[in-house]
Amino acid sequence: MKERITKSIFWMVLSRGGVQAISLVTTLFIARLLSPEDYGLMALAGIWVFTISLLSEMGLGAAVIQFRDLDQRELNACFWLTLIIGVVGYGTLYAAAPAIASWFATPRLTDVLRVVGLALPLLSMRVVPDGLLRQRLALDRISQIEMAAALITIPVAVILAWSGAGVWTLVAAQLVQQMCQTLSMFYLVEWRPGVHIGSARLHKILRFSGTVTGTRLAWAAFKQADNVIIGKVCGDAILGTYSLAKQIAMLPIEKVAGAVAQISFPVMAELQDDRETMRRYFLKSIRLVSCLVLPLSIGILLVADDFVLLVLGEKWMTTVPILRVLCIYTFNSSLTFLLSPVNVACYRVDLDFRYMVAQALVMPLALWIGATWYGAIGAAVAWTAVHPLVLSWLITQSVKGLDLSWRHLFKEVRSACMATLVMAIAVIGVRWGFTFSNSSATVLRLLGCVTAGIVTYVLTLIWVARPVADEIFGLLRSLIGSKSTTPRTLAKGVGRTGPEEPGARAAEAGRGA
Repeated sequence: MKERITKSIFWMVLSRGGVQAISLVTTLFIARLLSPEDYGLMALAGIWVFTISLLSEMGLGAAVIQFRDLDQRELNACFWLTLIIGVVGYGTLYAAAPAIASWFATPRLTDVLRVVGLALPLLSMRVVPDGLLRQRLALDRISQIEMAAALITIPVAVILAWSGAGVWTLVAAQLVQQMCQTLSMFYLVEWRPGVHIGSARLHKILRFSGTVTGTRLAWAAFKQADNVIIGKVCGDAILGTYSLAKQIAMLPIEKVAGAVAQISFPVMAELQDDRETMRRYFLKSIRLVSCLVLPLSIGILLVADDFVLLVLGEKWMTTVPILRVLCIYTFNSSLTFLLSPVNVACYRVDLDFRYMVAQALVMPLALWIGATWYGAIGAAVAWTAVHPLVLSWLITQSVKGLDLSWRHLFKEVRSACMATLVMAIAVIGVRWGFTFSNSSATVLRLLGCVTAGIVTYVLTLIWVARPVADEIFGLLRSLIGSKSTTPRTLAKGVGRTGPEEPGARAAEAGRGA
């Protein structure tokens, strides 16, 4: 385990910082060339591919991570089961494609579903190899795979978009990416499937994975409900506008909270018998994620109009109000990424399941009301207003398992909130200072807002929470210096921002990672 965590973080930062930055620029460039209808078609297709992929995976990837001593026969059973379900799922989607397209009144959706659905068997094939790499904390290998796939996919997508391929640009990019990741995964993992299957505890594994699958299906039901409802009520063009706005709003979560969650699942699994260390690691995750996600989300909200106009063009300006509303929702959503690893490690996946079922019952109704009355903006408001109500229950129940409370969580995010407030005031001040409306002034205003936001946020964070700032800088120094780090040393250092234990601090001030 030595050096595994640091290497994993280094490669994940590199893939999400370097290659993902290039990928983001490419995505925005492609958006200028494609139409909202193209993005709407892909969003409609993604509903079904995503849901069927969850079914075919059956939660066995999580089982491979959690059951750390699976033998070859058990791994074989997991592989062939996921692959068979993936193939059957594609066949079902192929047959149902015309009916789905007819229900959405979008004839072109039939061909898109039948082609992009080919990703299902590819996704199924890499469930076990991916789980094995994550179990071993070889997340640096996974990040390298993602980097290689992105570097191959990006030029393919750019060429197709430039040549006028439309929605097929997005379809081809999806298939090329999945193919590259699957082939690379089998090349790097030291495991090959065999034909001998069976295990005395296979029932226990399937029961665990079944609960995970139920949780993920419920999650898919309420997470994909907006696309289904907007696609049906408003049409593919408005869905495309909403889809791109949501994609941009979710960037801070995907690049920050998603990266932390990828590390947290295997780390929490190893620390499942050490609740004290698990608690320190969880609080550190809350601290780091809030310090990055909150300013990014509020920053995007404040400069959304200038950003969309300059980067995406006039045809995408209808995304601005949707984007701003969704940016408020994203910070709340980031917490779910950090709670799930804790619940899985504590064998409390029932909490996630009950939470997802509650959201699956509540959110579709809220989204339908919002979309029917106010279109895509109404759906965005539903996310922001209704989602936190059920999430608050999950937070309360999850942190109880670590002997924590809301007071501890508020203490961890307080510094980020204060620094973000100062940043927002500075950005608003810069915007008021630019009264001109020509394109040059818009560029200068955007650059001025970004610069003012970064400078004021960093300086304020150092001023109001020096230990937190030192913690972040220390993590960066450990990455650069390749400092050996284990899950337990990563979890150290709750410091002055940590929770109060009964009668004493959980850790001394100034302890770092």
